[in-house]
Amino acid sequence: MRATAKGLRVAHRSANQTSPHSDQLLAQIVAEWEERRANTPAQPFDPHLLVRLAREQWAPIPQLAVAFALCTQQWAESELYTRLHPLLAEWLFAANVPLAHPTWGTLLVDILHHPTLPGVYAIGGIEFLDRVMGRHMPVPELMDLMGWGNELFPSRKEYGERAAGGL
Repeated sequence: MRATAKGLRVAHRSANQTSPHSDQLLAQIVAEWEERRANTPAQPFDPHLLVRLAREQWAPIPQLAVAFALCTQQWAESELYTRLHPLLAEWLFAANVPLAHPTWGTLLVDILHHPTLPGVYAIGGIEFLDRVMGRHMPVPELMDLMGWGNELFPSRKEYGERAAGGL
């Protein structure tokens, strides 16, 4: 993992970390995941509480609440992650933001952006961090753990300042 100039964490694999066997294994895992994803039907999703929480917790980024409002379907990939976007090929990962939910606990929200539509964002999905960690993970603890608020990853205030020009 490495941090980009905008503070987004992206996967990075250098040339010396790859082998034909690992590439083949990765291709098999991706193919199985794609098949499972294609066969998982969408279920209705009510985004109203997430819209309210995004407005309260991420007020400097109103696009987050707008993106949540458009989430009316879900694809439960596991009890740890629910996809809220059909993941069309042209959408790209933009950032993760934490969100405190009163019953689901701390969520890690995947934000997507469209490369040809500046300022247009979508919610890719939500990871249920309390389930992943096996305990409650308070948002401040998560932000400290992830390094949010330092020079590598922006704080909430910095996210708000960047929102005008894109995440």
